[in-house]
Amino acid sequence: MDRQIVYPAQIPLDSDQLNAQRNAYVGLGQLAAMAYGWATVAASGFACTPGGGLALVVAPGSLLAPGVVDASAYGTLAAVSSALVRQYVSRDPVTLDVPGAGATYTVHVTPATVDADDTVLPFYNAADPSVTYAGADNSGKTAPTVRQDVAQVGIGTSVPAGAYPLWTVTVPAGATVMTAAMIAQASGAPFYDTIPQLQAAKQDALGYVPVQQGGGPNQTADKVNLGQDSTYQGLLRVAIDGADHGTLLSGTYLATITGTTGDLPGMGLWFQAASQRPAFTYQDATGLPKIIDLAMYADVQTLQSNLSASQTAQANTNAELSADISQCVSGVYGVAASAGDMQGKGLYQAGESARPTFVYNNGTADVYSALAYYADVTALSADIGNCVSGVAASGDAQGLKLYQSAGSGRPHFFYTGGDEYLATYADITTIQANLTSFQASQAAQNSTFSTEIASKVSTNTTNDGVNSPITYLGHNNASGAPFVISSLLGSYRIIPSRPGSGYNSISNMSTDSNGDIILADISGASYSYAPTSSGTIAANGNISGGWWTKQGNILRQCLKITSTGVSGIIPVTFPTAYSDVPVVSITWADLDDNSSWSNVLVQNGEPVISATGVSIWARSLGQGGDLADSAGWGWVTVEGPVAD
Repeated sequence: MDRQIVYPAQIPLDSDQLNAQRNAYVGLGQLAAMAYGWATVAASGFACTPGGGLALVVAPGSLLAPGVVDASAYGTLAAVSSALVRQYVSRDPVTLDVPGAGATYTVHVTPATVDADDTVLPFYNAADPSVTYAGADNSGKTAPTVRQDVAQVGIGTSVPAGAYPLWTVTVPAGATVMTAAMIAQASGAPFYDTIPQLQAAKQDALGYVPVQQGGGPNQTADKVNLGQDSTYQGLLRVAIDGADHGTLLSGTYLATITGTTGDLPGMGLWFQAASQRPAFTYQDATGLPKIIDLAMYADVQTLQSNLSASQTAQANTNAELSADISQCVSGVYGVAASAGDMQGKGLYQAGESARPTFVYNNGTADVYSALAYYADVTALSADIGNCVSGVAASGDAQGLKLYQSAGSGRPHFFYTGGDEYLATYADITTIQANLTSFQASQAAQNSTFSTEIASKVSTNTTNDGVNSPITYLGHNNASGAPFVISSLLGSYRIIPSRPGSGYNSISNMSTDSNGDIILADISGASYSYAPTSSGTIAANGNISGGWWTKQGNILRQCLKITSTGVSGIIPVTFPTAYSDVPVVSITWADLDDNSSWSNVLVQNGEPVISATGVSIWARSLGQGGDLADSAGWGWVTVEGPVAD
């Protein structure tokens, strides 16, 4: 393990302090690799307990995972890509909100390295050592002051890439409060025994002599013998002081025997206080425990009573139906389903037609057919001699009647299922004349089409897998852009792109869900352009006005500050808060026209600035050369990220 060497009167360098920390960091990582190996991921702590309502509390913990020394520059030290086992820490308890009931979730941990605690640091001012710079080159900019290896705890229905599972949380449907029974260690969770746990586990490897095992709390001092049943292999049998007490309940005996592949092992049988019933627990195919409530004898008695009552009611209904059936004619007698026969459902006298009506179902709907009286048949027989045959050939519809229609002047033919008007000879000659005229007109039109098609742009006739045909190509006069209609993509505009020498053509332009414009060129490069918005800022508190501009999620607020009272310290609340500490620059003019300046107030070694506001310290140089608090006007420019 490396250690830095410094000497008396030596000028200290920032690299001395950074290397000292890196050397200790590398030594700790090498020690972890000796204990766990170079490729092992190990977790410690992270105990998961129920919180309030549908919430979990994950205790502090640490995670060992393989990585490199520094993937990016560490202060002024260059990045180092040498392999190193790194430790990631979650220092405080974390509360996780469970997304909902009726699902299974995984609590996971993700290793992350972040540069944090951004601060405007004091820097040496070579021009005037008595006055320090605020930030590098007196820029007022913040800089991170610590590199943190953090273990970020989260919950979801799946484990994100780069994360490791810790706990499986099974939330029953309708649950409103988390319980410990819903939490189990996740499959593949990287938990390892501690040294005390490993020491205790060694007891299992010691020789065992079956001597006195009783005498514990709430136990007798009898000798207990436990072994495999001599008849039923796979079951454990217990004897106490030489007296056989039978087999112990097994969760796997006879599971997965021939014909029952897929059986799952039982885990427990107990009386459940919540349901007041016996509960059986088994392990499902994924290794998760499942609980099934078992019926009580009282449940079976109630079910049997309900079944007996239902059987009695059904017997009474059957007797009533049997009495009704004896008064009915059969709707199925002689029916041959193979011949297309259908069951009759009813026979009644219809009031509207005054005829018997037979009802059957054709497989889709009920059909009502009126039946003829004997008088109808004899009247029909008398008319038959005046009719032509309308008997249908195989597959044809039967003709019913044929007469000359006075309204249309044409024969009107009726058949089973419909009717049609028949054409006369005059109709045929008119159609022939129209057809001859149309054919001549169409020939002329076809010739015109051939001439026009020859001057058009060609396209694919079919989709060959690489190119597909276009239906229409045109130019929109309003937008000045050509457009295409395609059977695959519908209608879309073609963006004119006529680059000069050395430039690329635009291949596609679109917008994303944030409204940003996405341009892609023929080189494969893609560029994103965020829309810009702006506005004014109203007077409020120490702010007398201003304006703002926003591009993407970067907001710039330019504020005018008026402070006519000599206070020195001026608190300013940002009209719009930021999602992180922004960058602030300040210009100040003294009310008495004295030389003046202003900067971010520093208290207890920390700048008074946050994502929601900043405190300004305004100073002036009086005519006597004395420094004093200043009243006057300031112009503050604030720039940083905001939530979308």
